[in-house]
Amino acid sequence: MNNKSFYAIIAFIALIELFMVRGDYPIVTLIAKIFICGGSFYYILTQYQRRRRVTALMVLMAVVGVLYNPVLPILLPISVNILMSIVVAGLFYLVAKSTPIEEGMGIGRSHSDDEE
Repeated sequence: MNNKSFYAIIAFIALIELFMVRGDYPIVTLIAKIFICGGSFYYILTQYQRRRRVTALMVLMAVVGVLYNPVLPILLPISVNILMSIVVAGLFYLVAKSTPIEEGMGIGRSHSDDEE
């Protein structure tokens, strides 16, 4: 799995969370928050390792990670949660579109193993 598909999956999970926010599905919402929070902090980690500087998108992803924190949830009105889900889905979709497909997640064999 590469980063492009990972971010697209997170965008899809945010859309699922958008439709579940009005219902009483606490387990689905918790799992969605875990993935969205983890995905945002994963983006921050990989981008900081690559660029060694903080960008505005990294700060925005940090805010998303804090707002979707499953351990200490921030309780907001439903209208704000719906708006946040739409923004987060769009944000992860744009990140997925701008990420090159060749960029892997570092899971599995490395290219140096092929040369030996």
